[in-house]
Amino acid sequence: MSNNSNDKKTNNTFYEWQDFKTNIVKASEAVPDSSLRGRRFLDRVDRWFRKLDGVTLRYIPENYHPFIQAGAIANFMFVVAVITGFALLIWYSPSVHYAYDSVVSMSDKPYTAELIRSLHRYSSDAFMLFVLFHAFKVFFAGRFSGSRWLAWITGIIAVLLIWFDGWLGYWLVWDERAAMIATGTAKMIDVLPIFAEPLKASFLTDDSFNSVLFLIVFFMHMLIPIAFGIAIWLHVARLNKPAFITNRNFSILLLGSLVIVSLLFPADVEGPADLMSAPENVTIDYFYLLPLILTERLQGGTLWLIFLVGFIAVSSVPWIMKRQKEDTQPVIDEIKCNGCTQCFHDCPYNAISMVPREKGNPKKSEFVANIDPSICVSCGICVGSCDPVAVEYPNLSPWEIRSKIDKWLDEENRTLEGQFIAFVCGNSAGSLLTIDSETGECKEMPGYLVATLPCAGWVHPTLIERALKKGAEGVLVSGCESDPDFRLGADWLGDRIEGERHPEFRKDRYEVDRILYLKLDKPDFSKFLTEAQQFRGSREKENR
Repeated sequence: MSNNSNDKKTNNTFYEWQDFKTNIVKASEAVPDSSLRGRRFLDRVDRWFRKLDGVTLRYIPENYHPFIQAGAIANFMFVVAVITGFALLIWYSPSVHYAYDSVVSMSDKPYTAELIRSLHRYSSDAFMLFVLFHAFKVFFAGRFSGSRWLAWITGIIAVLLIWFDGWLGYWLVWDERAAMIATGTAKMIDVLPIFAEPLKASFLTDDSFNSVLFLIVFFMHMLIPIAFGIAIWLHVARLNKPAFITNRNFSILLLGSLVIVSLLFPADVEGPADLMSAPENVTIDYFYLLPLILTERLQGGTLWLIFLVGFIAVSSVPWIMKRQKEDTQPVIDEIKCNGCTQCFHDCPYNAISMVPREKGNPKKSEFVANIDPSICVSCGICVGSCDPVAVEYPNLSPWEIRSKIDKWLDEENRTLEGQFIAFVCGNSAGSLLTIDSETGECKEMPGYLVATLPCAGWVHPTLIERALKKGAEGVLVSGCESDPDFRLGADWLGDRIEGERHPEFRKDRYEVDRILYLKLDKPDFSKFLTEAQQFRGSREKENR
């Protein structure tokens, strides 16, 4: 068939797209959380986050990227705050009568006490900055539903713990800000039936302030980080190979930045606390002291109402925004499983464990894989890990995809002489593709037959080999680039194609040049289409 004939049929396929009235889907519908309420709005904002990642990745390596590693940076800042907090005990006096003077005297030691106090202050602010960025990024990416609810709830608790610790930390300076914090806290505590007499009675005069209460605040400030550590441990407990903290070189760079900022802008101190007069022109740290705007104007009951409603609303997001959807979690066919443990090692969420075999031939293996449905996020990466095809994925059966590819590439069904197959992750740059799921025809990619996936890691190398064996001129696979929704799946597939991870693509049987693996994020749709057509054009030119 001539090249002109090919182009003509390609154009016909494109312009006659309206003929496909059934089975039309968007590639983004392949992801497990596609049914979230407000998903379209979340995607729009998520694209801006992805665009920000993409622009900055041109100039900043991923190992030093502040947006991709926001969570790890926040944890590093927490460590700095804890270490400098303990170091400050050398100069700080935890007494209501001497606390303020001990803090003011630190300014006489600009390269020791004052520097450490400023590091303590700015590392705490940086923690809140990066953890909030991380939280918003996770929210708009929709990574909070289903089995990820635990990470969402523990993340909220961790943020509240550190915020409250910072609130108490400013109290310990015992300056004008501290007096505002103390009276605001008393206003809320007095609503609760804890003390026989109102706590605010302790704040009528400077002499009436209870020194024991000040010590309680001090010890709470010291102990809350332990609770935070537990919350963070639970936050990442379900992750395989979590990036808990930044690497050594990046940590040194971050610490150096903190030191420079601390030397240029030492942490300030307001005037001494005066409970007899209202403070004026007091500057506040908006990361921790923003509630002062409310405590100065509202009653304790109203403050509690705002807090509880806000906490319940944010905590219930994983359930409020989730629509009922058919179960898409994979299960293991114990009879087929050979106990190789590859899926156990590949799962990004530690949802797979090896348990004693109860069915099948015991000579195969003593143990078989088992998927915990309470942890599984339905990413499908285990499907791409399994040689015996023992993973049954209800939403996207590997046997079904194999049958579709065989049908699409059958000589009688072909619409083009040179046909290309594309496996597209629903969270990647190809998420906007419009596809007929039955025929594989794609409105935006003439010449390609497209199968949509929850993650690029779902693809087993034998599926690529099968498409090439059945006559596909080339195979395109699309995965995420920065901060993938299912963490390690895109990397695992890249390693499999390169032969660096089992199951490997067999380079001795098939040409790697006939595979194009694109790792591009959602905003790079135009680039994705360009790369796909260039790949197709180059293969056709080589064949001619």
